[in-house]
Amino acid sequence: MSLSDVVEEIFRSESEGESESGSETESKDSVVEDAFAQGEDVAVNIEPEPESEDGWHDMADEDEEPHLFPFYPRRTPEVQLDLQQDYSPLDLFRLFFSTDVLKLLCDNTNGNAARKHAQGLLMP
Repeated sequence: MSLSDVVEEIFRSESEGESESGSETESKDSVVEDAFAQGEDVAVNIEPEPESEDGWHDMADEDEEPHLFPFYPRRTPEVQLDLQQDYSPLDLFRLFFSTDVLKLLCDNTNGNAARKHAQGLLMP
């Protein structure tokens, strides 16, 4: 039984509605099992579907520039700080790094130092 015979049998059973002796899945499975029993590797013999326009591409295909959407912010893009207030360097630093991030940074730095110290690569 060739691959085309297997595919033809699957579509024929779908069109005839052979669900009397079981589900359609069982009849498709039996056709595939029969082909496998005869030594055919059905999965290997399946031909790939033709590539659709939105499918995968290879290196030979030209790149396309993505569509850029217009940017219309509600406010003028600038630093959003209260200019009436004086900020310390620490206040500005905390705008970018939360307490959790600083704790994680310290824990990882200390852990790395402990490993290097245990290996003899770092002096106490």
